[in-house]
Amino acid sequence: WYQRRVRGCQQCGENSYSGAGASSCEPCPEGLVSAAGSSSIADCQSGPELPVCDCWTDACGYCTDPSCSVGFDLSSSSVGLSVRSKLNLQDINKVLLFDESGQLVGELQW
Repeated sequence: WYQRRVRGCQQCGENSYSGAGASSCEPCPEGLVSAAGSSSIADCQSGPELPVCDCWTDACGYCTDPSCSVGFDLSSSSVGLSVRSKLNLQDINKVLLFDESGQLVGELQW
């Protein structure tokens, strides 16, 4: 469906929906995604399950072996990056972001 405008309607973008006659688009609930033009909250579905990386093992050299990392193209993703972790105040958790050539371009730490 479309969001009404002064001069007609405009299609709602990805990860939002709007029912018939609505004057605005509503975002899908957190963690759910939808295609552009969705007409109902029922169109908001769980996104694809993405691989999980747990490289803090002897086999992965405690995160020094790049072959243990998960490849994901954030620049073309409509979902972005989602991190779930149990909070432990004694541990430091990190997500490292690398470009195609293996250069560190950013990190998230909590």
